[in-house]
Amino acid sequence: MREVPSTIPDFLPATAEIFILFSILLLMLIGVCKLNKSLDILDYLAPCLTICTLVVLFLLPENHTYTFSGSYINDQFAFVSKTFLLLSNFIILVLSKSVHKHENLKIFEIPILILLATLGMMMMISSSDIIIAFISLELTSLSLYILTAIDRNYKPASEAGIKYFTYGAISTAFFLFGLSFLYGITGSTHFDYIATDLSALLLNKQDMTLAIIGILFITISFMFKLGAAPFHYWLPDIYQGTKLTITTLIATTPKFAIFVLYVRFLTQILPDFSYIWKPLLLIFSVLSLLFGTMGALRQKKIKRFLAYSGTMNIGFVLLGIAQFTKSGLAAAGFYMFTYLVTIMGIFASLMYMKKKGFEIQNFDDLKGMSEQYPLLSFSFCLGIISLAGLPPLPGFIAKAYVLYAVLLEEHYIIAIFGVMSTVIATAYYLNLLKSFMIDAVQKIYTQTTKQTGTTIKLIIFSLITAILFILLTPNIWIQIANKTAIDLLH
Repeated sequence: MREVPSTIPDFLPATAEIFILFSILLLMLIGVCKLNKSLDILDYLAPCLTICTLVVLFLLPENHTYTFSGSYINDQFAFVSKTFLLLSNFIILVLSKSVHKHENLKIFEIPILILLATLGMMMMISSSDIIIAFISLELTSLSLYILTAIDRNYKPASEAGIKYFTYGAISTAFFLFGLSFLYGITGSTHFDYIATDLSALLLNKQDMTLAIIGILFITISFMFKLGAAPFHYWLPDIYQGTKLTITTLIATTPKFAIFVLYVRFLTQILPDFSYIWKPLLLIFSVLSLLFGTMGALRQKKIKRFLAYSGTMNIGFVLLGIAQFTKSGLAAAGFYMFTYLVTIMGIFASLMYMKKKGFEIQNFDDLKGMSEQYPLLSFSFCLGIISLAGLPPLPGFIAKAYVLYAVLLEEHYIIAIFGVMSTVIATAYYLNLLKSFMIDAVQKIYTQTTKQTGTTIKLIIFSLITAILFILLTPNIWIQIANKTAIDLLH
């Protein structure tokens, strides 16, 4: 195990996680003791405490530090990932506060559960031990299961919660099976010890059948969690069955945290077994591009459409990871970053419509929106065009970066397939824009509430600014992605 000589107290690198844990306990006390006004208090406190956690994170020493007997790591990759995670979940908490009355989600546990999921994601990002990785993954998953089914009066949410729990349990079983094989072979739970022992066994030409089976199980588990094909069929049902606030959470930061954990697994535990998992990832990436694109073409419901779109985009992320080079990992990280910023902008636009009292379920429900709400129109169109990968928006830059990394490894056929899937995907993105823009005159909505939605407007404006800033300064973000990739590979 790599040891970093340090006089830093053992708990200091995990101060941000400890802070958010005590914040959760505080919110639970407030929720129980002040039942009449607890929701209003928690709605304001939860985002504030998330920002305070971010401040604590920035105050921590900037060095490559292990803590808790090497089970927890605080490095550049973890710092960048947690910063993005906390900012994203801050936005989700603010959006949740703005629309929970319109979604009949006046439940004080919601911000607490979102923070619990945030704690689990932060632990995932810094995991350097398979026990910590499993506990953090389950903490996040259990929080999301409860959030999915938290509205007992909404039947689709209950059905979605059961499906989510069932598929989550299956993926967890695969994960545990895989970990048990690796532990049985090496007798260790620490990432570096497992990697060292596996390398020694491989060097001595020992039978690696159990290790290969373990790698296969772990890979399948992560594909389930990421919503990659062919393990993606649960995703559209979950998106469709949950309230918009919860869908936004499920579609964004948990995927990012799982992506970070999976990259840690591959770079810290399994670098010598890339000949096993690289072909697997290439297969899953191609299947995700194929099934995601074909599935989205047939959709008329917006949430299901975004679910299949998510599967297609995960295919591009997996393409980057599968190259297992600095360029490939950096491209995958940059793609994930731009995708999540874009998808949050789209969901924020949908929440603004919800705030105005409009029930948006199908493509046809968007008709008439663009003429009445210019900011909404600009935000929604910007997000959809970026997701489609049309130049010059960040989605195009991210796709081009991934395909460049693929071409560097001379995977020409896969690169051509990626381009073809993007071209086909453009058709259904433009179909959605057609409903929103060209068909606008066919239907005019009457606003059912006079609320201005100022908070959501600010969030939408911030996300538009972020997308445009990425567009104008892509080199900055690519450089950050390259630095974190170098940190991982060394």
